[in-house]
Amino acid sequence: MITSSAVRRLIYVAAYETSAALCVGAIFFIEGQDIVKAIPMSLAVSAISAFWNFLWNTIFEAMERRFGWKGRPARVRILQAVCFEGGLALIVIPVMAWWFGITFLEALATEISVLAFLLLFTFAFNWLFDRIAGLPDSAR
Repeated sequence: MITSSAVRRLIYVAAYETSAALCVGAIFFIEGQDIVKAIPMSLAVSAISAFWNFLWNTIFEAMERRFGWKGRPARVRILQAVCFEGGLALIVIPVMAWWFGITFLEALATEISVLAFLLLFTFAFNWLFDRIAGLPDSAR
């Protein structure tokens, strides 16, 4: 069990972003994006996501303490995943449109497939991480 909140978040972000970057790069490639552009975009999304991930989980743990949520039941995990992915989409869609030279709507369509995957991935990853590392103090 990881006891330090900051260390726990850093390990979480590193593990999450490494595995998610590989998946997102594969999705961009499968959707027909040029691999030369897909890899840097995947890394950019990962960097943006890492910053947002650390910030969001800090906010989320503060919310757990404030509202007294304990044990992270499914409804709390769903809220955590949806808010994380929604916030990330607001940041990433304009960047993706610019990088790939596509319209905002085309970037949105691409991001929807990425989000659909990552929403499930985030939910499962959070559950597995908590099983391995234990719940943070805010959820105990």
